Amino acid sequence: MQTPKSILKAAGNFLLWSLLFGLSYTQSPLYTSNQNQYFLHGLADAGYGLLPEDWLANTIDPAPAFSFLVYLTARFGHENLFYLYHFLLLGVYFYALAGIARTVFPFERSRAQYLIFLAGVIWIHSPLVDHLAANLLGIRQTLLLSRGVASQYLPGYELQPSVFGVFLALSIFLFLRRKSYRAAACLALAAVFHPSSLPGAAILTLSYMILAWREVKNLRKTLAIGLLALALVLPVLIYTGVYFQASNPETWRRAQQILADFRIPHHILSKKSEMGELFYLRVLIVLLALYAVRKHRLFAVLGISFSIAAGLTVIQIFSDSNALGLLFPWRLSTVLVPLSACLLCAAAVSVIFPRLPAKILNQPRWIAAAGGAAILLLALWGAREMKFRFEAYANDPARPMMDFVKNTRSPGEIYLIPALRMEELENFRLHTGAPILADFKCIPYKDTEVLEWYARIVQARQFYGAAKMNCELLKALAAEYGITHVVVENRRFAGGCEGLEPGYRDAVYSVYKIEKR
Repeated sequence: MQTPKSILKAAGNFLLWSLLFGLSYTQSPLYTSNQNQYFLHGLADAGYGLLPEDWLANTIDPAPAFSFLVYLTARFGHENLFYLYHFLLLGVYFYALAGIARTVFPFERSRAQYLIFLAGVIWIHSPLVDHLAANLLGIRQTLLLSRGVASQYLPGYELQPSVFGVFLALSIFLFLRRKSYRAAACLALAAVFHPSSLPGAAILTLSYMILAWREVKNLRKTLAIGLLALALVLPVLIYTGVYFQASNPETWRRAQQILADFRIPHHILSKKSEMGELFYLRVLIVLLALYAVRKHRLFAVLGISFSIAAGLTVIQIFSDSNALGLLFPWRLSTVLVPLSACLLCAAAVSVIFPRLPAKILNQPRWIAAAGGAAILLLALWGAREMKFRFEAYANDPARPMMDFVKNTRSPGEIYLIPALRMEELENFRLHTGAPILADFKCIPYKDTEVLEWYARIVQARQFYGAAKMNCELLKALAAEYGITHVVVENRRFAGGCEGLEPGYRDAVYSVYKIEKR
């Protein structure tokens, strides 16, 4: 039975390792990258700026549980809590990976041996080692060892719904500890916050049920695992079925084609040219890990999950099915690859450590000190990396222009911003709190709304892709969508249009107000 003292000690250890791993892994500044997609609904509901007037903020929310968390934090807390959430989720991820490995490889010889392994887990995810490997070997080790296929990853450098996929890893750990119902609850938690985790959660649930039946031959207990997981994700299934059902077959087909071929082909294996050495090396890492745990019950969990995910992936690649591709059957690789890398690290430590010379083995304190020093070095380098990221964010050439918009925005305004590239002004909406026509980064998922987003993006690209400012198109966009302001890069457009009132100009960007006629 745990005592209050032991609980406090465990909590303290968890927070310490969350901090060390979180610093070494690093975070990006708030409101960057995918956060521009997934923070929008929650911030709009909290009344941030003028986002309640934004078109995309009024589309159907693909991740309502996460948006509710964003809403609660923005409305009643402080935005710095988002960094804390991310640190804690990184701690869950680290705890799960280390726990799974320790279940298979007990590291009974000494705590020093375990500390060396923990340093190895941090090494696998470290940007410092990534930097060294890229310069010395020409390969980014974090891409190989800690990321899944099709440009998908866990947990990532920003808080977003996919980070809750760490509960898939925690679920595996709990199942290995024979806490099947808690494991099922963790699968559901991952899927509730990130519905794209549903296929992976379903695959893991099936693997648990198969193994449970094989071990206890009790149909009631076996079905209970699946029924509990199903009951907990049922609200997500109902929400998705009701709000994201096909409007009609042709609209559904066209929306899927836009998402798969135009917006996110990098996440669809049949659309990618990624099937190169990194892809096959990741598969090899998983296969080697399966061999390393072949005598443990983890083998069945990983083997069944890998087989099902691989089978569905092969079907998608050869069929080029957009419907199957957008379910991301390979998303489970975001757990399998880093877990496999950590298992191989644990296997290496458990094999090599006992074979070290007696002189070294008789100095466990020095070994522990070396492991601790390595961990501290990786954490300090990560903190340094974070400092550079925050400085780069603060020195973004678009920052002065966005600050101007933030300080001068008014109700009823809609901005037209460049949308030729994924990253182009992707932070504009959340930084300024101003509604925009559309950008390439942030997308809806309801079929009719996807078509509307695509129509907006195509017209924005026509405007910004022209050799000079298309005044007639701008006039049409203003009439159709109520655009009141246009942001342009000075190097792209030298002249303006009649009816454009200059509002702001710096060395890079200009903001014009469209005069009302």
